[in-house]
Amino acid sequence: MGIGDNERVDQAAKLAIQLPHFNPKSLPTSLDLTHYISQYVTEPWNEQWQNLRPHNTLAQLKPLPTPWATANMETRRQEIILTRLRIGHTRITHIHLISHLFPLSCPSSNCEDPLPVENMLTCPQLIPLRNTHKVPHNHLQALANYSLSISHSFSCVQSTRLLHRM
Repeated sequence: MGIGDNERVDQAAKLAIQLPHFNPKSLPTSLDLTHYISQYVTEPWNEQWQNLRPHNTLAQLKPLPTPWATANMETRRQEIILTRLRIGHTRITHIHLISHLFPLSCPSSNCEDPLPVENMLTCPQLIPLRNTHKVPHNHLQALANYSLSISHSFSCVQSTRLLHRM
């Protein structure tokens, strides 16, 4: 290094001394920074999720894109069935798309409605069965993030003998 470089270093040191002093404790902590970064990332994601609500079945069930508290079922098969029920895409409700046949209708007698998941959990013909299993009459409540309603909904669907077709 030449003498000119030393002089520039000395000038920079003198300027640094003249800068206002700050307290290092006034800087944000790593926890604060983590919170701010997390918020910066999740806010646009939450806004996008909210915009999906009218068109997306899962977004109607879940107000925010956070992990389900009731997603930890006993078996992987139960987890798959619960997810399929929540998004409204089960084998029994969508088999007609693959087989090119007419959509299945409600299995209860005297009911000719198509068989979406909502109908399985709201069909008037199945009210006694839902009452027996204490399933809420609204499919959004029946599949919501409450372990009790999930277990009741599972037992209800299992008693219809449709669980293996999900």
